[in-house]
Amino acid sequence: RNIGTRGLFLNGGTVNSPAHIVGDLGNCANIRVQRCYMTPTRTSAALMVNSTKNVLLEDVYGDFVDPITVDALNTTIRGGGGTNGVVGRASVYGSHFGSAFTSDTAGRVWLAMNEPTAATLPFTSSRFSPGRGFTSAGGVILSSVGDFFICEMQETRLQTTGFANIAPTITGTNAANHSFEYQLDNGSGFSSVWRTLNAANLFSEVISPSVGYRIRIKVECTIASPTNLISFVRFDVVTTLAAQLNNLYPLDTNAVELTGLQPNTEVRAFRGTDPSTAVEIAGVENTSGTFTFNHSIGGQQGYIVIASLGFENITLPITYSASDVSFPIQQRADRNFNNA
Repeated sequence: RNIGTRGLFLNGGTVNSPAHIVGDLGNCANIRVQRCYMTPTRTSAALMVNSTKNVLLEDVYGDFVDPITVDALNTTIRGGGGTNGVVGRASVYGSHFGSAFTSDTAGRVWLAMNEPTAATLPFTSSRFSPGRGFTSAGGVILSSVGDFFICEMQETRLQTTGFANIAPTITGTNAANHSFEYQLDNGSGFSSVWRTLNAANLFSEVISPSVGYRIRIKVECTIASPTNLISFVRFDVVTTLAAQLNNLYPLDTNAVELTGLQPNTEVRAFRGTDPSTAVEIAGVENTSGTFTFNHSIGGQQGYIVIASLGFENITLPITYSASDVSFPIQQRADRNFNNA
């Protein structure tokens, strides 16, 4: 079943309040719910189970204090109101970053350590000791020094005016046996330097609520233990009511598909033609075959950078279309390449 809901505003009162804005009993696919506002809710803004996949929730506001429990696969949660749990969820795959606001001035972003699916694998990288890695209960075991898991946020987060000066919340066993680092893309592409994921560093970052940001988080084992386990990494953000209201996520987007990509290809798509001011709107660190991204800037100019070791870099000028488009990519071997 494909389900879509937009632009709903209801106040159910204290007697007739629904349990959820959106919920399912399983075996659903391609659910999109956008710009829905309902208070109060008796239980939560959303409740979904793990036999459902491909869920998008954008600007879905229930009560700020109610948890959002979405166990569906390949789930994206951006904006809206509610809290998140920090207990690993069983048999949930491809659902990683989520974000929601807990008031008009505060919110949180979380990374659930769920195993990637084919759709999200290009946004991750890892190294695990034999027999270690992801559990089916929503966690990752990094038992040997140097084991790591990196996950990159797939979609830009808007509406945030900055990161709070609050220490990140880490859920798991032996959190002190790990290092936590991040790279940030606040509109100009990801930084090349890993920074420690702590309150001071996050608080120093400059974020525009209209441009947004993406983040890449790395968790690495620094002290070996067979009981090491990380389930969630969460950090707090600050916002304003105006930032939330004036930077809603677009209702309609168009797809750009790139086909024929060589293994280990990096793709970065930008809005604007001047590299000094262009804004990255999508990208992936490591993919092959076909890569697709969505945008809402039909008619605007930009460019796409395609890079892979052993092949010449490609810069593809583009006027973003108001319809879905597909481009076959032919990467030419770089005869002067030397990876020594």
